Formats: sequence, structure tokens, C-alpha cells
Amino acid sequence: FSFSPLSLKSDEEAELLQTVDVDKYMSGSGCPGITGDNAADFFFEVATNSTAPIGLLFQVDKLPAIALYRTALSAVLLVFVYLCIVTDVVHRTLVAMVGAFFSLLLLATMNYHASMQTALVWMDEGTLALLFGMMIIVNLISTTGLFEFVAIRALDMSKGNMGKLMVLLCIATAVMSAFLDNVTTMLLLAPVTIELSKVIEMNPIPFLISEVMFSNIGGTATMIGDPPNIIIGNMLSDYVGFVDFILNLAPCIFLASFPSLFFLKWYYFDDFNVPDKVFDMEALKKQYPITDPVLLAKSGIILSAVLLLFFLHPVHHVDTSWVACVGAVGLMVIATPHELHHVFESVEWDTLLFFAALFVMIEAMATMGLIRSIGEGLSAIISAAPEDDRLIVAIIVILWVSSIVSGFLDNIPYTATMVPVVKLLSENEGLNLPLKPLVWALSLGACLGGNMTLVGASANLVTAGTAEHGGHPISFKDFMKVGTPITFISV
Repeated sequence: FSFSPLSLKSDEEAELLQTVDVDKYMSGSGCPGITGDNAADFFFEVATNSTAPIGLLFQVDKLPAIALYRTALSAVLLVFVYLCIVTDVVHRTLVAMVGAFFSLLLLATMNYHASMQTALVWMDEGTLALLFGMMIIVNLISTTGLFEFVAIRALDMSKGNMGKLMVLLCIATAVMSAFLDNVTTMLLLAPVTIELSKVIEMNPIPFLISEVMFSNIGGTATMIGDPPNIIIGNMLSDYVGFVDFILNLAPCIFLASFPSLFFLKWYYFDDFNVPDKVFDMEALKKQYPITDPVLLAKSGIILSAVLLLFFLHPVHHVDTSWVACVGAVGLMVIATPHELHHVFESVEWDTLLFFAALFVMIEAMATMGLIRSIGEGLSAIISAAPEDDRLIVAIIVILWVSSIVSGFLDNIPYTATMVPVVKLLSENEGLNLPLKPLVWALSLGACLGGNMTLVGASANLVTAGTAEHGGHPISFKDFMKVGTPITFISV
């Protein structure tokens, strides 16, 4: 048997994994000339056209027979977990935790025993810390009456027209997501929307789902707007920069926004097509004033500094998770140094646990080769296309596969896995594909595909957690009814 050629670059590591069915070769069939006692002896012959010395590291892991079906088993487990989430049999956090434990059990049956340290690394502490810090900051700000104050001003601008109010909220969400990140944006806007819905006596779910759709759409426009773009920008910093994202993606997002907005207005026609409501705005402004101006000033300074550092991430390169946590600690020190119990009560622990368990499950499945199989399938499809059409085929395949897969697998681990695949495709001399078009296809697919299901993007889960905390749970099915058409329209 032979392995595929591996492209190498100076000062970079490359990895090649290969599964070999030893029983097949020990029987003598399929490996001419090796029989009897010598059937278990394997030799590696490596050839290279490099004139520079190359270091090689071989690692052989003995796997049980069940490992031949590890990709299929992980796919079955993934489908089962998502079916449980879709049907709301039990709380999604518990489903994710059970899925994580079973994925680790599958790994253990294949002689891969993930340590607690490994599981903690898989949890993506950066995302969890970012959410934790922003939840604390947002909660402390919410005690000042700012969200109610902003909600009343938005209502005043809409003149009581619910459709116009929805458009205003979607535009604000998209713009904020482009220059912050969509997770932070929804942490800020979801409480405002819930408070606003109480004032106008409407169900907040149509507003929340519309906002989170545009948080994913707007966040796609810049390198710092959506976690997949942050991953792509960091892993391919030698090839694409902050300005490249804006120049190549922002026009696409501008065009995708209009049909998406029209669809939302059509889908929620019965919710938004109500007679313009008349409110006594002066009375509402008096009813919902700023209750703690001093705390608002303190928290405003902290939040402004945090958001500014988020925006300047390409300059200072400090992880946004550190910025959020430092901001949260600083705000607690100056705002509530003697009272932390209620602050920590406001943290949505079930949402954080869901993220942690989901990350562990996806990383375990990646270890079993599920996501790698997806990447290999992409390479095979592109290679089969005529040479003149390979770039178009590659863009279409990466765009749509990324959209669909990101809808069901969280787009953060998927993007982290696909960036090396895209890079290898561009380095394959036989395919002759430029890198940047593939990068933009991956970015658009992964970010916009996150709208498809509730678990497709981090912002979706944060919004669902905030809505549930406010007494308005968003079901997987209800989200998918809106998210799937939006994904196909925008992509």
C-alpha cells in the first residue's frame, strides 16, 4: 500500500494519519511476498524531492477491530445527540453532557484514554471565559436600568410600528456584530429585547431569532465579527488580514442582508403586522429611567474599554477572553466589592456547561476521524472535477458543505479543522487552486451556516440561554424553521 504525497514547507510541521488493517496483510492476501512469520513485519519507505534535511516521527498505535468503524460510530452518536436536542426530550445541556461522556467512552474502547487535562483543553477555555466575563459585565450593567432606557428609545424611533422596530433591531445587531463579535452583541442586545417586549406586551422570540440571524450575518463581514473568522484570521495570518476580510466579505453580506430581511418580515408577518401601537412615551421614559447613574458611569467606562480592546485585537493580539475576564473582575471590584453572590447567580451556568460538553464531544469525534473524513471527501470531489472547473467546484463544495456541516456541528471546531484542509488544497500542485477564494468560501459557509440550527453558532446558544433565563425558551425546532431558509437564502 502507499500513502498520499504530503506537501512540506520550511519551519512547518505536517501530519499524515493512515489506518492499516493488519489482519488483511497477516493473511498474506493483498501484500504479495509477505507470508508466514514475516507477515507481521512492516517497513516504511519514504522518498522526498527536498534538498534540505527532513525530520520524521513515526508513531504506531494498536487499535482494536472496532476502530475500523470509529467514523461511522461517531456519526451515529452525533445524529442521536442532535435528534435528542431537536425533540427536546431532556434539557440540551444534559444531552450534550451525555453525548460527551459517550464519545469519550467510544475513544476508550479504541485504546485512547483521554485524560481530564485533555478534556479541559478540548472545552475551549477561551470561548467559555469570554462568555463568563461578558455575562458578568452585562448583568451588572442591567441593574442600572440602561437596557430598559435603550428599549424605550428604540420604541420611540419606531413610532409604534412593530415591523419597523424589527428592522431597526436587526440593522443595529448586524452593525454591532461586525465590529464586536456576535456573541458579545447578543449578550448585550438580548436583555434589551426582552425588556422591550415586556413594555409592548409582545412575544420576544420573533425579535430575538431575527436579531441572532443578523448577528451571524453581520459578524461575517469582518475578521473580528464571528469566531470562525477569528480562527481563520489567526491561523492564516500570513495570507489574509483584517482589511482583506472587509473588502471581500462585506459586499457579500450587504447583498445577503436584503433578501434575509424580507424573509423574516414575511415569516413573522402575523407577529409584526399589527396596528401601530400608541404609547405615552413621556410616561414610559419616566417609568424606565436610569436607576443607578454612578454604577452606569463606572460600568460604561469598563465596557467601553473592553469593546475598544476587542476592536483593536489585530493590533495588540491579546485574547478577547482575557479582556472580558479582566473587565469583569475590574467591574466587580469597583461596583460590588462586598456582594458577589447575586452577580454569580446571574451567570448562565447551563449555557456554559452546554458549550463545554459540546466542545468535548466534537473534539472527541474529530479525534475519531469524523471531521477529517469530511475534509478528505472534499478533496476527492474537487480532484474529480475537470481542471478548468476545479476552482468553481472547490468554492461551491466548500461553501455548501461548510454551510450544512456548520449548521449541525458547532462552526468553531469545524472551522479549526477545515482551515488546514483548505490550506492543503491550495498547496496541492495537482489541483492548482489559489488560497484566498477557498478561504472566503469557508468563511461564508461556516459563518452563515451557523444560522441553520440552534447549535450551529455560539451566538445562537447564548441567545437561547438568555431567552430561557427570561422565561421565553426557544426550541430547536422553532429556531430551525427560520434558520434553515435564512441559511439557504444568504448562502
